[in-house]
Amino acid sequence: MPAAQDGSEKVLALRFIGIDDKAMVYIRGNGKCAVKEHPGDSPWFGHYRPEMIVPAEGFCPGDEVEIWVILRSAGRVSGIGWPVHWMYTSKEAIRALDEKTAREWEYHKFRYE
Repeated sequence: MPAAQDGSEKVLALRFIGIDDKAMVYIRGNGKCAVKEHPGDSPWFGHYRPEMIVPAEGFCPGDEVEIWVILRSAGRVSGIGWPVHWMYTSKEAIRALDEKTAREWEYHKFRYE
């Protein structure tokens, strides 16, 4: 786990710049576990892959962790399409990204189904 960059109240998180598939992401180590579900395949074909941020609250700098990504469907091309990295962010930024992703999925359902 990376050390904090400053003394702010930011949350340590694992950022997937692009992931495409129904998935569960687990960050495990030292008796702790952070879990987040990815909602599904990208609603658009092509190069777009939805971003996802997994908060790793409770973990400390220097903790050794295992990261498991379990992709749950094989109906089309799927996987981690872009880099993955640790970052410090706010809970509000994570919530805003989750809400944006949900809106994109709902728009897709409304527009194309």
